[in-house]
Amino acid sequence: MKNPLIKVLLIEDDPDDVFLIRDMIESVCGLLYCFELAHANRLSAGLEYIREQQVDVVLSDLGLPDSQGLETVTALLQNAPNTPIVVLTGLADEGIGMEAVTRGAQDYLIKGEVEREILVRAMTYAIQRKKEQEELRRKNADLAILYQVSQTINQSLNLDETLAEVLEAITCIEMLSLEKRGALFLLKDEQLVLAHEVGHGQEVVPRFLDDHRTCGFDTCLCGLAARSGEIVVSLNSETDKRHTLQYPEIPAHGHIVIPLKAKNRLAGVLCLYLPVNTEVEKDKMELLIALGNQIGIAIDNASLYEETRALSLRDPLTGLANRRHMEIIMHDNLSRAKRSGTVFSVIMFDIDHFKKFNDTHGHDAGDEILVETTKIAASTLRDIDLKVRFGGEEFLVLLPETGLPEAHEVAERIRLAVQEEVSITVSLGVTSYRDGDDQEILIKRADTALYQAKNQGRNRVVAD
Repeated sequence: MKNPLIKVLLIEDDPDDVFLIRDMIESVCGLLYCFELAHANRLSAGLEYIREQQVDVVLSDLGLPDSQGLETVTALLQNAPNTPIVVLTGLADEGIGMEAVTRGAQDYLIKGEVEREILVRAMTYAIQRKKEQEELRRKNADLAILYQVSQTINQSLNLDETLAEVLEAITCIEMLSLEKRGALFLLKDEQLVLAHEVGHGQEVVPRFLDDHRTCGFDTCLCGLAARSGEIVVSLNSETDKRHTLQYPEIPAHGHIVIPLKAKNRLAGVLCLYLPVNTEVEKDKMELLIALGNQIGIAIDNASLYEETRALSLRDPLTGLANRRHMEIIMHDNLSRAKRSGTVFSVIMFDIDHFKKFNDTHGHDAGDEILVETTKIAASTLRDIDLKVRFGGEEFLVLLPETGLPEAHEVAERIRLAVQEEVSITVSLGVTSYRDGDDQEILIKRADTALYQAKNQGRNRVVAD
């Protein structure tokens, strides 16, 4: 096994010191290490060499023709932050050597007291310590990224907000060297559904959205990542045959597609862009896997929150909105009407003689009638209309941007549809927003109209 080659740059203007150090280094080659020594007699020449060549460790005098003392250390650290530095100083300048270590040098040696073993140990230890510092710095940077994404995730349990902010945050992480473009897909019914995209630009967004609104597991790189459950890396979109969806407006690029998992279940995929032919190092791959798992758990938590929230706003029997949900939507409509003068209407209705039907046919049959009536009523309404089980056999419909005459027609459609399809009838009261109304006044007026309909013989609509 060959001894590892260590490339040393010596920055020293004293020929005798150069000769001495070169002799010590050459005398140990082939024992445990093999050193390759380069020499510069000025700081400027040393910095130029560092810019052009790989260097494993720098040995530098602190008294150079073009740089003196700690300014030499500062210049080296600024120009070669990842290269370990060992400084050479005179006995009278030992304090400067110690200060150089405080500033960022790995070690200092006193000229005239340097022996071969001490020199070799100082250089090899400096390299090892620098590697350990870089590894610690990298781990801290990784933790900072995970913390940053974690903070973004934990700021909201709203799934839509969470995904948008996470995608934006990840594409801006400098350490990952990503392009500021990406897309996040969620798994729904064995398909990937586009949840958010960023950075694709107006010239490509419409086509991108059309092509990616849903993706099967056989579609492009995202489908491959979902199918395999593994990260997929593509170096060049133009030459990778797996990259089946192409856009001439987007220059050649690379991709890294990360499966998003929660409890070993696929929750979606994260598609990120790389500059073309960018290799992804192992440490970045591990970080992206950790990010993918964190995002997957966040998706799972947010989905659970959304499901729980939806259940809290729904009537369990009919699936209609409950009164709590109605109060939220009513507040929004009242605020909009007061602010901009828009109109909306409310229909209250209930099933005629429902108690008698329940007593005669039983509660199960009564529940079936409630469910069937809501389905029939809903079939006559728009998607934007809010259908509410107000209580018992009483229902409310909120009609945005609908005046009283149109609301009366809607109520009549509900009445006729129920009468034609089931063996019961409904009575309905209708009203519209008026200046000064609040929720209580509006519902009270609709409820009064409903009871007028009942008092007038049932199976009819009364508007106020």
